[in-house]
Amino acid sequence: VREEPGDKNDVVHYLDPGERDVHATGRRAQLDAEIWAEIETPNGAGFVPTYFLTRQVSDMRFTGGTEPGELLDKLGSLLDMGGNLGLVAGERGLAVAHFAPPETFPADDLPELLASTEIWSWWGRSGSIQDQDGTFADIVGTPLIETMNRYEARAEPGDAPVPIELVNYRSMVYSDPAIPGKDAWRVFFELDHDDNWTIAAIWRESLPNPNAASGSRRLISA
Repeated sequence: VREEPGDKNDVVHYLDPGERDVHATGRRAQLDAEIWAEIETPNGAGFVPTYFLTRQVSDMRFTGGTEPGELLDKLGSLLDMGGNLGLVAGERGLAVAHFAPPETFPADDLPELLASTEIWSWWGRSGSIQDQDGTFADIVGTPLIETMNRYEARAEPGDAPVPIELVNYRSMVYSDPAIPGKDAWRVFFELDHDDNWTIAAIWRESLPNPNAASGSRRLISA
């Protein structure tokens, strides 16, 4: 957190990963293409890029509205038709965690992501290297829509620790309610500054592969 907007200004405070109950003053500033928001800290007010912040949403606001369910319906339709995931994701893109820390797909890549023929090696549940080969649709899209078609979405805690990068998003899970973790996929939501809900992340809910130090995939063929 810096005294004024911009990376060259003095640091007044450090936020912990996943920190909650951070209060914004309402002041915002744009520096080049980056938006900075002023927040309160124990050391006084300071500015932080909004990219690193997400709104804290109450249980009532999340479960009492229809928008998250409508977004899931739209996501299902896009997965079925190989459509543009940018229609449900926000400006910061879409984070995906597949037995590894989340990896963010930039917003510019989302229109063609489900139709992409690029084959990558992804991390699996076990193994010392990325060993699940396939396109984004093969590894994420098809298994996710199969689970969405099989189970109802539920707003309940996870069976595995949520990745620290995703802990402050609201979420719903698709999984077998009788067998914890079976076929589990969790979808995370963000309420943006303009009160629009977007899909922030998709997680193949499970403990990460202990060998997956990062969420990076390996390109096999373009």
